[in-house]
Amino acid sequence: GDGAWKPAAHPLHSDKPAKAGVGPGLAFARCVAGFLPTGSTIRLVPRAVGGTAIADWGPSSELFAGAVQATRDAAAGGAQVAGVLWHQGESDCGSEAA
Repeated sequence: GDGAWKPAAHPLHSDKPAKAGVGPGLAFARCVAGFLPTGSTIRLVPRAVGGTAIADWGPSSELFAGAVQATRDAAAGGAQVAGVLWHQGESDCGSEAA
């Protein structure tokens, strides 16, 4: 993307355009919006990377660092981070370590 904010629409993620679909992010934002004053802004910062395991997102990983930096960028200018929605896929669902 070009870094500009735009109204949210499905698909929110662009990591796999051929498989892009619907996720929980937009529904989450719509639900949260119902509890905020009229005119409030909610910024969604999608960081999904399809096919990754939970272990790929450890605190020292590039994926984690990218998510943290994107969140910091979204909060620039005084915006407040008030929530995080994490939805992990199933690439390692059968693993005891997951």
